Amino acid sequence: MEDKLGRIEDLINQLSSLERDLETLTPEAREGASQEVARLRTQIVELLTATLREGDVAARRGAAYGLGKLLDERALDALIYALDDPDDVVRGWAAESLGAMGHSAAVIPLVRALKDENPYVAYNVSTALKRLDPELVSRHVIEELSNPNHNARRRSVKLLGEIGDSRVVLPILRCLQDEDDTVRYESVEALRKIGDRRAVPALIAALRDDCRDVRYGSILALKEYRDPRAIEPLIRVCLENEDLRSLALQAIREISGDDAIAPVMAAIEDVRALVSMVAAKITKGKEEYHRASG
Repeated sequence: MEDKLGRIEDLINQLSSLERDLETLTPEAREGASQEVARLRTQIVELLTATLREGDVAARRGAAYGLGKLLDERALDALIYALDDPDDVVRGWAAESLGAMGHSAAVIPLVRALKDENPYVAYNVSTALKRLDPELVSRHVIEELSNPNHNARRRSVKLLGEIGDSRVVLPILRCLQDEDDTVRYESVEALRKIGDRRAVPALIAALRDDCRDVRYGSILALKEYRDPRAIEPLIRVCLENEDLRSLALQAIREISGDDAIAPVMAAIEDVRALVSMVAAKITKGKEEYHRASG
């Protein structure tokens, strides 16, 4: 495999060197040489695209790698075809090459590939989509938010957050109701990154999500939003959820300043005292009952 990759890379480096050398020639000499170099490039592209479709695993890997170096649009269809290759490495390099090529025709095939089961491939697919036209990508990625495949939904909402277009806020808000915990978590993360205040009520509601990660992400998002509407719900987290209390206190401090912490801490102590008092009453009542029964 490494030997094939090495030979392909040597061939492409030689082609690149020839293409650079054209700039040093006189106009008369350059014309004829350019045609020869162009023919050589065509032959290499045709060889690699054919190999990508028909070669063995090692050959297909080498072809996908080589076409990623050439970035020739004539390889576009073959690279799109390779997104369905049975080999993870071929799919990963094909996705990377399509992103580097930057052609809009790759958007829909790459969006469909977001469901890939291999994390390496999925990472390359997401990275490639971030290099393409964000408006076009967002329009097609939104459609994947209802995909039955939870990986496709999770990666789609994460990608929308990384693109950061506020026009996708409403579709992301609907994902906070997704049955999958990871989709809901990536939704609060996406809303944190986008920073649109329309998300505040939904983020407050997510503080009561069944999943701890979603609650954690919601606190982080509200901390960055610095919206006063979050103060009361965050105080409630401090009183009811010891596990997330420290993070909620940090969020309150970020929103309202250091002076806000002392009243919250006093409220926490009042709740502790109330719990102790109620527990003592219950215990005392139980003891009196047993004495009366005895």
